[in-house]
Amino acid sequence: MKVLTLMLRLLTSVTGSEMSTPPSPRLLVPHSRVAVVVDPTLPDNGIPDVAGVIRVTQALYATYRDEADFVFLVANNKTRPEGVPFGEYTPVRNDTLGLEVFDDSAFFGADRTAQGVVRLAYRRAVVSRPSLHELAHRWGNWMVDGGEPTHFGFSSAGSQLGGFDARTLESLGGGQYRAANGLPGESTFGLVANRGNRAPFSLLELYLMGLVDPGDVPDIIVAQGARWVDETSGAFAASAVQTVSLASMIERVGPRVPNVKSSQKVFRVLGVVLSKTPPTSEQVAEVEAGLAGEHS
Repeated sequence: MKVLTLMLRLLTSVTGSEMSTPPSPRLLVPHSRVAVVVDPTLPDNGIPDVAGVIRVTQALYATYRDEADFVFLVANNKTRPEGVPFGEYTPVRNDTLGLEVFDDSAFFGADRTAQGVVRLAYRRAVVSRPSLHELAHRWGNWMVDGGEPTHFGFSSAGSQLGGFDARTLESLGGGQYRAANGLPGESTFGLVANRGNRAPFSLLELYLMGLVDPGDVPDIIVAQGARWVDETSGAFAASAVQTVSLASMIERVGPRVPNVKSSQKVFRVLGVVLSKTPPTSEQVAEVEAGLAGEHS
């Protein structure tokens, strides 16, 4: 968080001192469920960097009130462009204790409720992957070191943010183990994600989101010094396997405040179709349907 905050400040400083200012993103007539932003300065793949996200949100908040918890910037691509992530999460503000408290709202043109910006690389990413994964990044992972920064890696802590199902873990002897993500028909697990939106949130992820009581979260298994032996079968080697309780993690970082009784449980999303040129009505409708949950 600290690194990203510094990066945002540097970007704001640089963009504010440029000799020539690129054209501002243009907000088209809002559709029934989404906004449409046309930004000719976007890269050819249509995916903005952090500076581009700031430009877009500043243009949005010049028209919209800051009433949404999350902004979903959906790139107007049919499929994911090669070489880019399915999605990324850019934090805007956090006032939940147990995590680092910060407020970068001013950089994004927001002033009230915005918590983060989700960038999605193609239109169907809303329903296929990785919208749930990116939302999980609003609260995690800052608690478990599974060998994969900001994800759960070689641990049983997560699901959307990677990790295995503890019930599947078996010892193969000689410091080797095998595990899977617990989904039907799956023989392995991901270090950063598990099968897109198919995977349910883990109990630890739900605790971090403020949706379950800490007493509902089982102990977490963490493999130390782990590496893949055969990723396709879920086999890995580790120098040690440790069991960690949520109580010990809370002792280190502090309890989640607000707790499950008073935490926010309803969130508003501002959906945005982001395009270098004006999108067709069919392209906009595809994103609208995804945000409304109308895709199978």
